Amino acid sequence: MFLACGTINYKHVFESSNHFRRSEAGTDCSRNTVGRVLMQIADRDAIMSEELSVSTDERLSVIDVTSRVQEAVPPEATGTCTLFVPHTTAGVTINEGEQRLLGDFETALSELVPDDGWDHDRIDDNADAHVRSMLVGPSVTVPVEDGQLELGTWQSILFIECDGPRTRTLRVQTA
Repeated sequence: MFLACGTINYKHVFESSNHFRRSEAGTDCSRNTVGRVLMQIADRDAIMSEELSVSTDERLSVIDVTSRVQEAVPPEATGTCTLFVPHTTAGVTINEGEQRLLGDFETALSELVPDDGWDHDRIDDNADAHVRSMLVGPSVTVPVEDGQLELGTWQSILFIECDGPRTRTLRVQTA
């Protein structure tokens, strides 16, 4: 994070536990100004993390997890909520959560990526799942205001399982 004070930039590095580790200070800012700025950063940059479990019954599943993610966002949070799937055969995206459309997403992924004919299948027969999840992506970020996800009217957070049935982890981090 970079802050400007006068003509000098200040670089502040925080560890994941959110403790101040290093500060490079110049000469044309008062110690009180730097202290106030650091306190504001520490308050604003508190990071809250939670892990959700998502279980599926089918090999390819699209599941609306919006309400579960909203429950994981702290009520006082303002900033961003980043969702990350730490798996190579599952992903997360934002789109409309209408039930028939969820089925259409499954159909589209199945038709875009054939089940068979992949070199990786000689190892564990799931190359199609890796390719599908690569198309979806492992993360999304959503703005948060006063503890509420700032999604558009028809937007939902969709978890996409490409190698189920399984129980997966969805990491929710609000900063």
